[in-house]
Amino acid sequence: PRRSFAKRPVVPRSDGSGSGGPRASGSLRPQRVPNNNIRKLTGIEGYRLRIGDWRVVYTLKHEALTVVVIRVGRRREIYE
Repeated sequence: PRRSFAKRPVVPRSDGSGSGGPRASGSLRPQRVPNNNIRKLTGIEGYRLRIGDWRVVYTLKHEALTVVVIRVGRRREIYE
């Protein structure tokens, strides 16, 4: 079953920027992903991103704030 997420109303900021989005706090905090298309891999270090029948396998370099893409391919081919 698919989950639905209600859209939040846009509320103008008091500083006049008007976007109503989250304010920059000076720190990199992980944001909640509103779907389940990203999963941690088992058996090897890394994550996979699901995009339809396609998969992106990647790792994160936290110290350099970098995403390293390992493989991109169709689901039936990516894990071989």
